[in-house]
Amino acid sequence: MKKIALLIAVIAAIMAANGCGHSAPPIKPRPVHMPQPGQQITIDLRRAEEVKNLIGEVEEVEDSSAVVVDQDIAAAIKVSGFNRLRLESIRNRARDKIKQAYPGFHVYLTSDKKLFKQLQQLEKDLQKSNLSLTEARAKLNKVISDM
Repeated sequence: MKKIALLIAVIAAIMAANGCGHSAPPIKPRPVHMPQPGQQITIDLRRAEEVKNLIGEVEEVEDSSAVVVDQDIAAAIKVSGFNRLRLESIRNRARDKIKQAYPGFHVYLTSDKKLFKQLQQLEKDLQKSNLSLTEARAKLNKVISDM
């Protein structure tokens, strides 16, 4: 009986020590393309509307939001129902459409609901001119880093 209890204690100690020793590698942040000091920040609302229209051509996408700042296109899509089962292929098709239309731009696309709302709010603020250019760039960088 003592041997069984000792064996269980040894196995439990080995399992506890083995589980605590491994850690996941650190996640590298995505590069965010910041303008050079003195470079002017440009926000392109017309191009953002064009991106939204391109994404809307993908039939499974219910709603979309897009912001274009400098050479960065950040877009978010809303997909629901059974279409969420094919989310990866839907995202890839939407991303490919944007990349074909705007080859020189950095494209960031998400289907996360929280990021969709943040990007939608940023888009509304830009249309109403509620933000300065540097604030808009900082908020966009935050959304891109969360993608």
